[in-house]
Amino acid sequence: MITVVVPVYNRADIVGLTLRSLADQELKGFDVVLVDNASTDMSRVVLERWKDEMATERPDIRVAVVSCAAAGAANARNAGLEKVVTPWTLFFDSDDEMLPGHLKSVAEAVGCDPEPCDVIGFDVYVCREGEIAGKQLFNRRGSLMFNQLMHCVLSTQRMAVATDFVRTAGGWNGFLTGWDDYELGVRLLLRGAKVRAIHGEPLVKVHTHPDSITGVGFSHGASKWEAAADCVEKQLRQSGVSDYLPYIYAVRATLAGHYLREGAVADYRRIRDRLRGAGLSLWQRLVMNAIIAAVRVTGHGGGFISRVAFGG
Repeated sequence: MITVVVPVYNRADIVGLTLRSLADQELKGFDVVLVDNASTDMSRVVLERWKDEMATERPDIRVAVVSCAAAGAANARNAGLEKVVTPWTLFFDSDDEMLPGHLKSVAEAVGCDPEPCDVIGFDVYVCREGEIAGKQLFNRRGSLMFNQLMHCVLSTQRMAVATDFVRTAGGWNGFLTGWDDYELGVRLLLRGAKVRAIHGEPLVKVHTHPDSITGVGFSHGASKWEAAADCVEKQLRQSGVSDYLPYIYAVRATLAGHYLREGAVADYRRIRDRLRGAGLSLWQRLVMNAIIAAVRVTGHGGGFISRVAFGG
């Protein structure tokens, strides 16, 4: 029923955590596609060794190791998606872990409701330095589109998606090197995705550290996040969903606040000048300034302010 697709780039020393969590899954019978994204360390050896171990220890887990020369996690995920033969796909990162009941809970969610769905969402724990620092919630106040635009609830580690549906939507955007799940989630919702949520304690641990794909800050990859926001804005305009455009401006204002908080003044000024030239109303400009100020001081607040100002 389920395939887990994991892109791997130079993770020989840490991918073992993810692989062990897959081997410990309570679900019997699932596929794993490990995508070596042109690693230059011993990652491929580690992946092949784990595949051989599973053939003996967990023969119910079918493991494939494939290669992807095109750089970027999005391209690697697409390479893995090409190999999927199951009706559901769960994309995962090579430095995170699933608790033993995770895949079983996803499989149960697929089969528990006679009404078909396209996406299954769930909460996750966020870990820093190995310790649980909080939760990222899937069910939040406001519409699902609002929460995707402002909180990226359909992030890589927080959803499973029907394989045919994500393929029909075009898969991952290989031109994006950051926030590619942000862009994909919006695209899935614009295609009318039917979403079901799993309730209960999170069964996924997302580990944040400087070497993770998103890192621990914003200014180190400013162009990545802005490119994804630009792509989403284009999709909203093409789909005629103009009511959601203020949230894209709010995302840019949130980034500007983070840039200031991290001392990246030049990046802040670039976003500030862009917002000034966007033809915003006086009310919208005031809201953007409030978001920038709040995020600069507290590190958050963009979602709350934009929901109060524009609804959600």
